[in-house]
Amino acid sequence: MRQPPRFLRRHACRSALALAAAAACAAPAHALSFFWTTGDFVSGVTSPDPLPAIDTLFIQAGGTKRFVGGGFTNLGLVRWQSDILQGGNSAVLVNGGTWQSESDSNAFSHAFGGQPTFINTGTFRKTAGVTTNVGTWRFQNDGGLIDAQVGNIVFNGGTNVFNAGSRFTGAGQVLVTAGSAFTGAFQADNLVLAAGSHGGNGASLTGGVGLSSGQMGWSGGDLTGTWSFAAGTTVTATSGATKRQLGSSIVNNGTFRWSTNDTLQGGNSSTFTNNGLLEVTESALFQHNFGGQPSFTNAGSGTVRATHNATLTLGGVALTSNGGTFEAHAGSAIVYTGTSNRFNGGTRFIGDNAVTGNAVFVDVIQSDNLRFVSGSQAGGDGSPGSRGRLAGQVGYEGGDLTGAWEIQSGATMTATGASTKRQVGSDIVNNGTFRWSTTATLQGGNSAVFTNNSLVEVTESASFAHNFGGQPAYINAATGTFRATNNATLTLAAVGLTSNGGTFEAHAGSAIVYTGSSNRFNGGTRFIGDNAVTGNAVFVDVIQSD
Repeated sequence: MRQPPRFLRRHACRSALALAAAAACAAPAHALSFFWTTGDFVSGVTSPDPLPAIDTLFIQAGGTKRFVGGGFTNLGLVRWQSDILQGGNSAVLVNGGTWQSESDSNAFSHAFGGQPTFINTGTFRKTAGVTTNVGTWRFQNDGGLIDAQVGNIVFNGGTNVFNAGSRFTGAGQVLVTAGSAFTGAFQADNLVLAAGSHGGNGASLTGGVGLSSGQMGWSGGDLTGTWSFAAGTTVTATSGATKRQLGSSIVNNGTFRWSTNDTLQGGNSSTFTNNGLLEVTESALFQHNFGGQPSFTNAGSGTVRATHNATLTLGGVALTSNGGTFEAHAGSAIVYTGTSNRFNGGTRFIGDNAVTGNAVFVDVIQSDNLRFVSGSQAGGDGSPGSRGRLAGQVGYEGGDLTGAWEIQSGATMTATGASTKRQVGSDIVNNGTFRWSTTATLQGGNSAVFTNNSLVEVTESASFAHNFGGQPAYINAATGTFRATNNATLTLAAVGLTSNGGTFEAHAGSAIVYTGSSNRFNGGTRFIGDNAVTGNAVFVDVIQSD
């Protein structure tokens, strides 16, 4: 039968008869050291159980070492200097002191029987070498400290539990490469989720341990369950394995930085709420890939930013902005390709923001370079009085305008490019400047209405025409001006045109031509420059013309 190894007694007051005799010594207790080189761990023989706070157990190179059922509690220091620790028969180790890995050959191995468990309430530390693989035991961290002073501590066993109060620190990295569960608040300086499925149960990165702010990396794996990142913390995604938000709920109150070309795959009705900063530093796609459509909400306090010449593409997600900011630095862009984009009042667009899918704009939208490139853009949400109210600078390169819109005083919408542009049953009120700088036709139909209270300016020859459905109506109010300039000719073709005392102004070399059969010019209307009526018109009361 295998004989258990003897432990070494260092203090003279402890006799060979029994450890209990130490109490009879008059001198204060001194630290003892115990050595384990081979064989099965026997509680109270291989070392005291629990190991006292002042004592040290050395696990050294030698033969096979096993925990065969039972348990062991460390309240002192375990210096794990070599070898794999085999475990089975549901053995349980509890570390309330310091368990220190000093070799790359160290690992926990589930070798037989029921899975063993390592419970850490103290400090689990790596002090030498490159990598310590925690291995295939169940590792349960109950508020303990994981300290990678050098190299990597790798949780690769697939049964890792990090409960409330868990802390991750050190100059090295703590890598989780297999399944894990995080519960409650935790602190991290160097935690990286690298692969596997990571479940959150109210998991919350609240700060750092040695650093003033919390830091967590994400290089691969699935995020499931519920997660939040506190103000002042940073989560950084880097290149590696596939990254998926799998039916999870993420609330970002800090910084969520995407520093990889990898796609953020979403599905199973996952949700991401940004109350802080989401920053993309490399061109990437946030995409709906499987299951129920994922949703992304940018709160009023939230900023979505593209920087370092990166393009962020939001593709197929249900995007809602509740007054948040979308900011593209010089050379960068944000592109909205999905069909479920909604931008509510207070939303701010800074830099190059291009909508190529479908979107709804509700109330006042601030912009210095928002571009409608393609798709269908709806003003308002259909409720009474609801409009998309554009403030600042908006480009119109293509697509349909539907719903109810206002171009606010001081704002400019500029049409450019050859792509089809249609006013599909929409109600547009222009109180700013609507500039047509393209030869493309403004196609109107489905009884669309365009009311001009300010300036419509055409800088390239083009037609505003009736192309489909009910005839569109153009109303030029008394405060409104239709202007043709830069040698351009504006042709108003087959639209229902009404002037309520407005101005039609053609600069030198330019002209305005009225070819339709439904033109009405009421009293106070003023014609300046070359205005040619080739269709049918009604003139009522005093009409001024040069």
